[in-house]
Amino acid sequence: MHRRQFIAGVGATGGIALSGCIGNEDGSGLADTYQIGVNGPTAPVWEFAAFPLFDEQVQEEQDMKVERTAFQGFSDVVAGTVSEEADFCYISLQALINSRAEGVPIKAFLGNGNEYVFPLLTTDEIETWDDLEGETVGIQDTSAVSYASTVAMVNEELGDPEAVEYSSMAGTENRIAAIESGEMAAAAVTASSAFAAEEEGYASILAFPWEYEVTNNQTALVWATTEDKIENQTEEVQEVADLLVAAQKEVYEADAGELIDGAQEYDFYPTFDVGDGPWEESLDLAREYELWAEDGDIAQEEMDRAQDLLLETGLIEEESRVDDVDEIFTDEFL
Repeated sequence: MHRRQFIAGVGATGGIALSGCIGNEDGSGLADTYQIGVNGPTAPVWEFAAFPLFDEQVQEEQDMKVERTAFQGFSDVVAGTVSEEADFCYISLQALINSRAEGVPIKAFLGNGNEYVFPLLTTDEIETWDDLEGETVGIQDTSAVSYASTVAMVNEELGDPEAVEYSSMAGTENRIAAIESGEMAAAAVTASSAFAAEEEGYASILAFPWEYEVTNNQTALVWATTEDKIENQTEEVQEVADLLVAAQKEVYEADAGELIDGAQEYDFYPTFDVGDGPWEESLDLAREYELWAEDGDIAQEEMDRAQDLLLETGLIEEESRVDDVDEIFTDEFL
C-alpha cells in the first residue's frame, strides 16, 4: 500500500454507552438524563451522530439531556451496562461476541458503524511497512475497533498479525504523545487527530483501514443493552432506538460546518491549532464510506464478513462464532 498523506488532531476513540437512566426510581418512565459512557476521554468523528444530533433530538422530543461518561475500554463499557452504570452502549462487534460467549446478558438492538476508522499514524522514521516490523504499535485496548483494524492491516502487509508488538494506551492524544516521544513507532488514532498531526508536521499516516478490502463493508460497532431492558423496558428502548436511527440518518444530510460547530460545543471534542480542516476531512471520509448504519440494521452478510476478519486475526474463537445474527441482535426496534 502507498502511504496516504492525511492531517490530524486529538480525539480519543470510544464506544458509547448510554449510561444512566431509562427509568426513574419509582418506575415511572424515563428519567431526565441519559449518561453516555465511552471507552476513551475524547471523541472521534463517529460520535457526531450521538453528539450533537442524538442529544439535540432527545432534548427536543423528550425534554431530557444527554451526558457522557468515560470507561476504559469496551470490556468496561459492557460491564458498566450490565451493572446499570450505563443503560445502553455502543461497542465493538468482538466485544459483543466475546461477552455473550462468556454468558453476559447483553444484546445489540441497532447497528452503529459499518467501517473501521482508525488510520495508523507513525513517526517520520517509518516510511514503509517493512520499517514497522518488530516495532511497538499503540492501540486503545484489545477490545477496541482500533485493535481489530490494526491487526488486520499488519496481517495484510506483513503476513503475520503478531509481526509488531501491541501496546494498550487509552486516549488518542496519549498515543500521539507516545509517538512524539519515541515510546511508540506507530499508533492507531482517530482520523481527525491523524490529519492534524500530519498537518502540524510531526507524524505521518502509513495506512487507513478503508484502503483494504478485508476491513470494508462489515459490522464494526453496535448499539447494545441488557436483555432485561430489551424484554422489560421495550417502549423506552424503542424511543431511544428511533432517535438514534434518526440521528444516524441526519449525520449524512446535515450541513458539515454546522455539524462541526455543534460538536465543538462539547468539551470532549478536541480543537486543533490547524483549524477545522481535520474535522472536515474526517467527516467527508466517514460519509463517503458510509460509516453510520443509516437504517440501524445489522445484515447477516456484513456480520459474517466481520467475523471472518476477527477469526483470522485471532480476536474471537471459532467456538464463539455466531451463525445467525438474531443470536446477538434483535431487529424489533427497527
